[in-house]
Amino acid sequence: TLARIWRKGWMECPEYCSMDTKPEDCKCACTDLSQWEDEHKVKKMLSDMYPGLASAPDFLEDDNGTDISTEMLELFCNTDSAMNPHVGDFMQSSSPLDPLFWPTHPTLDRLWQWRKINGFAND
Repeated sequence: TLARIWRKGWMECPEYCSMDTKPEDCKCACTDLSQWEDEHKVKKMLSDMYPGLASAPDFLEDDNGTDISTEMLELFCNTDSAMNPHVGDFMQSSSPLDPLFWPTHPTLDRLWQWRKINGFAND
């Protein structure tokens, strides 16, 4: 999640954090988040970050139908101090802390099992 946003240049990360650096001082964050919110670009940025969101608008609403786009963008931009700096990017041991890990990982496991049951080669 963060890796994708960072690769697009929408997020900046510290060059280095020592072991005694406070977690809240050692985290990646979207530098233009306030500007996106002020200019009402939240949904556009979410769509640019995750094109699949544009085809699943219910993903950006809570159970009461309230728009939670701003909260989702803030989550993706790592503004929650309780989550830093350990939000994963599926490449580290912290990947289970990434919000997208749990829907993705079991689905891939089920797909691999389906392939095995149906006789697909392991290539």
